[in-house]
Amino acid sequence: MNELRRDMKKLRKTSPIPIITKLLILGLAWSFGNCDDAGSEGCPGKCTIIQGKVFTENGSMGISNLNVKVTWTNLQHSSGGVIRTKATTTTARDGSFALKFLIPDDEVNQGTTEIEFLADQSKFLVPREKPSFYHIKQDTTILFDYFIPKKAFLKWKAINLEKIGKNDYFFTEFLTRMGGLGQYNDGSSINWARGLPSTQIIEVAGSQPLYIRNVKSKTGIITTEYDTLNIQAGQTAEYTFDFNQ
Repeated sequence: MNELRRDMKKLRKTSPIPIITKLLILGLAWSFGNCDDAGSEGCPGKCTIIQGKVFTENGSMGISNLNVKVTWTNLQHSSGGVIRTKATTTTARDGSFALKFLIPDDEVNQGTTEIEFLADQSKFLVPREKPSFYHIKQDTTILFDYFIPKKAFLKWKAINLEKIGKNDYFFTEFLTRMGGLGQYNDGSSINWARGLPSTQIIEVAGSQPLYIRNVKSKTGIITTEYDTLNIQAGQTAEYTFDFNQ
């Protein structure tokens, strides 16, 4: 009993502030963590491998010396989340890469695995969204090629905009081979109406086919027209859209 009383006196003399501070620090660390797990690249077993090539110029050329990173993200609305860097690498001369990392049990069937291709955005038209994989299995290999076009510019001009009626509209899409699986994705788009500027400089894919899709609604009649351009990387081309035609 005397020992119990002595212990109680020690607890009363202990300031609660350091304890609360420690709890707050631990709580913040638990709410959102960002850690580097790239050491798992040399995993002894159950390795997951993501490998492929990074292409440009419509798949005719690999991009060398490009930094590639894979992360695992598990975000929780109520308690923050965790972001882990799983592996990093650099593409070879032909654009090939291989990311080798360990998926521990606490990542199985949870979170999202993302690949980031760190291309120079002053030279390349980098896709807006990062490739994502869900519920990747342990001890498996994923083959994944990626397309990043070189950057060119389009001086896009619209004429006869005064002919746009109250319920008229038009929009333009620029499609090119970019992103995962080499699909023809929407690099950028324009929605136009009365009062917007008639000329605009747009970043588009260079040194590969650029498909332009113009959709126009005039007096209730919808028409679609297609054009194809091939602008050399780093160069600027002019393109005119006539609403009255």
